[in-house]
Amino acid sequence: MILPAILLILEIIFKHAKGDYFLFDNYDGPYNYLLSSLNVAQLIKPGYVHHPGIVPQIIIASTIKISHLLQGNDPNIVTDTFNRPEFYLHRINMVFTFLNVFALFTLGYFSYKKIGKIFAAIFLQFTAFNSTHIIYEMTLIIPERVDIIDFNLIDYYYKLHK
Repeated sequence: MILPAILLILEIIFKHAKGDYFLFDNYDGPYNYLLSSLNVAQLIKPGYVHHPGIVPQIIIASTIKISHLLQGNDPNIVTDTFNRPEFYLHRINMVFTFLNVFALFTLGYFSYKKIGKIFAAIFLQFTAFNSTHIIYEMTLIIPERVDIIDFNLIDYYYKLHK
C-alpha cells in the first residue's frame, strides 16, 4: 500500500506544480478529449475518434456526466462544460489518478497472492517509478494513462490464469 500512496502523492504534487491545463504544452491536448467525450456523454458521435483514445473517451464521458449530475452549475451539460472546462479536467485527472493507484495496488496484491514473496510484489509495483517521465505523463489526460491500467492489470491477470 506504500507505493500506491507514494504514486498518489507524486501525481498530486506534479499536477499542482504544472497548474491549469491551458498552461500545458501537451502534444495530445486535454481539450480535444474533453470536447469529444462531451459528445459521447450526450450519446452523440464524437467529432474525431482519437485512437487509441476510445477507452479514455468513455471514461472521460462518464466522469463528465457524473460530475455534472453531482456538481453542475448549469442545467445544460454543454454550457456547464464550456463555462468550467478546468473543473471537469480536474475531475477527469482525479479519476485517472485513482484508477492508476488502484491498478498499482491491485498489481502488488495479486502478485503477492500468486508468488507469495513481498519483495517480488514490491519490485513489480516499482514499474510505475521507472522514470519521472512516467509520473509526469500520469498528470496528463492522454490515452497512455489507461495503458498503464491495461498493462498492469489485464495483461498480468491473463498471465496468472493461463
